[in-house]
Amino acid sequence: MKHLILVSLLLASFQVTATEQALEKGHQLPAFELIDLSKQETKITEADLLGKVTIIEFWASWCSPCVGSMKKMEELKKQFGEEIQVWAIGHDSKERVLKFMDNKKIDVQFLHDEEKIFDEWFPHRTIPHAVVINPDGKVQGITAPEHIQYQEVLAISHGLDVVFPLKKEDVDFDYFADYFNVDTTAERSFAITSAIPDIGAFSKRPPNGPFAGRRISAHNYTIDALYRLAYQMSSYRLIYEVDEDRFDYKNPQNKFCIDLLVAPQEKDQLFDQFKAKIAENFPYKARIERKTMQVAVLSVIEGATVNLAKSTAIDNSHSAAGDHYRRSGSTLGQFAKYFEDHGLLGMPAVDETGDTEIYDIQFQYEPENPASFKEALSKLGLRLKKAEREIEVLVIYE
Repeated sequence: MKHLILVSLLLASFQVTATEQALEKGHQLPAFELIDLSKQETKITEADLLGKVTIIEFWASWCSPCVGSMKKMEELKKQFGEEIQVWAIGHDSKERVLKFMDNKKIDVQFLHDEEKIFDEWFPHRTIPHAVVINPDGKVQGITAPEHIQYQEVLAISHGLDVVFPLKKEDVDFDYFADYFNVDTTAERSFAITSAIPDIGAFSKRPPNGPFAGRRISAHNYTIDALYRLAYQMSSYRLIYEVDEDRFDYKNPQNKFCIDLLVAPQEKDQLFDQFKAKIAENFPYKARIERKTMQVAVLSVIEGATVNLAKSTAIDNSHSAAGDHYRRSGSTLGQFAKYFEDHGLLGMPAVDETGDTEIYDIQFQYEPENPASFKEALSKLGLRLKKAEREIEVLVIYE
């Protein structure tokens, strides 16, 4: 759990709505036509499923767990040779996938699904998402890639039935609805419930309306993740003085939903009260300490100036993912926090530019190409360098 990156949803998230066309185990795949980008854009149809075990992975170029699992699928392909095939169906544009293929040589078939028919057959919210098809062209399993191992593929190739753990997701869940049903005239409220089945972790802070600035909700959070949210700390600053397995996200009993509304005159106390409520209601506590650690230091390139357009005010609405950061009003401190919160460097990040201006930042790079990261940063007049610094960390204890 220590290095789990919690954003608006757990891992990378998509809205792929369930339809009547959704397929289940034992269903025969209907007729289809895909484009194989790895073979001069040749056509792939349902006939290409027959006689082989087919592993389908839904992925995106900025999803590091997807790329990691794809490499494991590549290893399975090497072990079985022509007995299996691996199809990677991306959520990126055709052009982006072709660029990824140039940058990252992975021996799987990259398919383009123009009509998104496979998304309708296998609806999902989070990636990586995997489907196993048996040599008869029937669905054998809908699961997480980690469950697809050598023995399972071997059994399927010999005509045996294999039961995979089902990766079940409520794709119709409304993340914008008020799960706690708080009355809009309420001055204060507080609630804790158990986890919501089949959805990822997400949190909300209303930017406007009757609860603006005075309400925070967290859904399907483990206790340590609740403290991270309360203290605004990334997983890279967590120190455990208890067994981390007690916060295993895969165990539903470790996850909770918590909602806090403070009075209008207490807006500036929201996070302090949130910390207190967590401490009051759970057996684990948290404290801030300072510790010397290896960090990524953001600084201005020597002899250069910051190459960014200035903005007038902080913009809380922005777009950030594993391949980009776009914000109309951002400090460089917030930019450094992006690198840490999205786990791009695998360590804490600190801003040592000494620059307090507000900028319009448009940062884009290719995650599979490390050189593009450095180049994109350099164009802004900035650089990141590893160093040791004393920073604040969050200690979880009993």
